[in-house]
Amino acid sequence: HFRVSSTNIAALTATEPASPADPLTFTMPTGPCASDASAADFNLGTPDGNTAVVLESGGAVILNPVLNEEFSGTTIPSGWAEEVWDGQAGASATYSGEQVTADGVHVYTTGTFGPGTALEFSATYTPGNFQNIGFTNDAGFNNPWVVIGRGSAADNNIYARTSDNQSAVLGTDLLNAPHKYKIKWLSGTNTFEFYVDDALVATPSVTQAVSTAMNVQISDYPAGGLALSVDWVRIGPYAASGSFTSRVFDAGTQKTWDAAAWSADLPANTGVSIFTRNGDTPTPDGTWTTFSQVAASGNPAGGTSRYIQYRADLSTTDPASTPVFRSMAIECLEPVEDLTPPVISNIVATPAPDGLSAVVTWQT
Repeated sequence: HFRVSSTNIAALTATEPASPADPLTFTMPTGPCASDASAADFNLGTPDGNTAVVLESGGAVILNPVLNEEFSGTTIPSGWAEEVWDGQAGASATYSGEQVTADGVHVYTTGTFGPGTALEFSATYTPGNFQNIGFTNDAGFNNPWVVIGRGSAADNNIYARTSDNQSAVLGTDLLNAPHKYKIKWLSGTNTFEFYVDDALVATPSVTQAVSTAMNVQISDYPAGGLALSVDWVRIGPYAASGSFTSRVFDAGTQKTWDAAAWSADLPANTGVSIFTRNGDTPTPDGTWTTFSQVAASGNPAGGTSRYIQYRADLSTTDPASTPVFRSMAIECLEPVEDLTPPVISNIVATPAPDGLSAVVTWQT
């Protein structure tokens, strides 16, 4: 309850609403009764064999790639190696805060990849020279190579670059902030496509003759300058479809399930569909409803119960891309008491033997 009082420059005061009128009231909004928005939340659910919970931007669910590296430890992860360029003093690869920072070193996969591979990564480039991420013929960065990054040019651009001295500007304002990049190696060709933040930027105008599978490499040179940081690397193809099933959410009492709202990044040819079910036992059983699709984000989940669960179905028709399911929130309301009077029919009065009373029966 509240009243609003004000005083002007002439010291005149006013109160609204003035007594004896009742004060104004407001109701604080309540949060959702069921929500997932972090890796910790999603890890309480169950990804199937084709989906994975990732740390990206605090937590999300994606389709499984061939390789998913999030640099979540403090040492070089399995399947990767690192070397200092030219034995430089002060060079290092630092693994901290779910990120690798390369300063005068190159970090590369021990395995190799061929046509049909999609390389996606989140990186922060800086104005330093020779910061590159992409496909290389070998650990030594010998020809051929196809990368996204910077050479010796004294500008602030990020380029698609090849060892045949081809290049295309991918952006002029991408430095000093994380962006999502992708190199798509088209199947059966020497053609590569380049993406920034899920948008195709440069296409077959940048090609490179390649006759062998290649390593994926993160490289910064020289040491002691501005470093290159990478949050995660994913190497496709991605699974075509998969499902994530949430934990069971307990509202504590009977609730009517209202708006189900979710957020997801949907690159071209990808999708996310949401289904919910509900019941009154803590573990889903035969008394629960079956999963029913919520047609659009913000639509009601529907039903009245104590417990609810959702399923996110992820799909892609482009093996180089995955949807990124980021959050889910389901609102709930107190059930509306049904005050509709019953309809009474088939009233029958049967006299008792004493003639003083009767038994009355009816149907509703």
